[in-house]
Amino acid sequence: LPLASESDEVIMEKIKGAEQQTVSVMNEILKEWDVANYPNFLKSVAMTRTSWEVMKLKFKHKILSNVLGKGNDDTLSFVLAFMGSSVTAGHDTPFNESFPVRTGQLMAPPLEAVGIKVESRNAAMGNNPCVPYDLCPKTFAGADADLVHWEQSYNCFAHDVGKTGPVFEQFIRQGVHMRKHPVVVFSDSATPNWNEKECD
Repeated sequence: LPLASESDEVIMEKIKGAEQQTVSVMNEILKEWDVANYPNFLKSVAMTRTSWEVMKLKFKHKILSNVLGKGNDDTLSFVLAFMGSSVTAGHDTPFNESFPVRTGQLMAPPLEAVGIKVESRNAAMGNNPCVPYDLCPKTFAGADADLVHWEQSYNCFAHDVGKTGPVFEQFIRQGVHMRKHPVVVFSDSATPNWNEKECD
């Protein structure tokens, strides 16, 4: 690794601080959602092993670049861009409790401990059509997005099975070709509410 501008002790202190912040945030989420009593909550989210490894590499690159004094505009920030429907936009919810805002608030402390500023963008809109919205992730998310979140199955896919596949594919292709090759996150909004039996 290139020589750092700070001592190894200072670098390790920053990394340990970020780790402590991460553990604190994770514990807060586990407690708030009572995961110990409702472990199926953790099964509601999944990603492939490859996606997991790519995401970790992106974080490692940013963290190590910054703590080693090699940071630049791309590594000094982490831009979360949320696209979707009213569910993500936070309609009928106080703005500061919307999903994009809360996610940014939870991610900020550990990343700021290693010099990364978190920016969370809410580009979601209620009752928005698949076209042109899903064909233009760069326009809505911003060319500098590190993560692009998509939640629109209620409007796009729940009622148009077999018709919107090309739009879905184009969203992925457009996202992959954005400047920072963002992690693309998909969230389903067309699922029914869980009942007590499913939570058990």
